Amino acid sequence: MKKISIKEYEVQIALGTLDDDSRAHLASNKRTSKGILALLAFDAEIWVREYVASNPNTSTATFLVLAQDSSVFVRRAVAKNPAVKSEVLAHLVKDKDKHVRMWVACNFNTLTKYLKILKDDKDSSVRAYANLNIRTKLKKKGIKI
Repeated sequence: MKKISIKEYEVQIALGTLDDDSRAHLASNKRTSKGILALLAFDAEIWVREYVASNPNTSTATFLVLAQDSSVFVRRAVAKNPAVKSEVLAHLVKDKDKHVRMWVACNFNTLTKYLKILKDDKDSSVRAYANLNIRTKLKKKGIKI
């Protein structure tokens, strides 16, 4: 892949002329700018959006968009990402997919008030991870269980 400027990437993404491998590389590269990741969050390919959702350099605003994605794989990637802020995870607490909720329960950035909701989830794995995360947070604060 030849080296091109950020502006050229933006133009190519907007025009849809960037090939799959280049978009995948950009979406997964931790040095890709937040602006380019924001553009790639609307890519037609689910796997490109999933790479953006997995990228720790993705902005909170873009994570919020991806948290509402129609693809469960994209929403799962958002929930798994340790760089996602609690305000984004809050949008996924009541997701229809149990695996999304499970990853929210596992994510250490999930606030305790949301973990308390998840500890009563209808799925046993979600409940278990929420309880484990709550216990871990309490231990980290020096509170004996």
